[in-house]
Amino acid sequence: MGHSKRDQHGIAGVIFTVVTFFMLLETAAAKPRVESGQDLYNACQQAVRDFEVGKTPQNSVAIYHCNHFLSGLFRSHQVMTRNRLTAKQHSNEDTDRVQCLKVPQAASFKQLAQKVVNQAEWEPALLDAPATELAFSAFDALNPC
Repeated sequence: MGHSKRDQHGIAGVIFTVVTFFMLLETAAAKPRVESGQDLYNACQQAVRDFEVGKTPQNSVAIYHCNHFLSGLFRSHQVMTRNRLTAKQHSNEDTDRVQCLKVPQAASFKQLAQKVVNQAEWEPALLDAPATELAFSAFDALNPC
């Protein structure tokens, strides 16, 4: 025996409500953007925990946000060093430097996330600063570049 249309709409409504509830919980747990040092610290701290239990960027919002922020930061600095209009000169010719940031060539994303967490715990004032300041501090920014 089949379900009536009314029963099917009721079941669909319950499923929609449950899915929406879990999506709201996940959204509340992780900000959609990393803006402040606190945002970056929270995302990277949770990312380290999630990496330890075998999660990936596909099933961890924290890993996704931490990796996405750091990857974007590193990529943007690489572009700046290769563009003749924005390239900056600095005396440090280390092969593991990305523009003004010291990024270990062989580090995993978990290790990069841990560097951010360690730096925030070492310098808690960076939690109130923009996320880029925390990242620059964590990755030994040259000043001036």
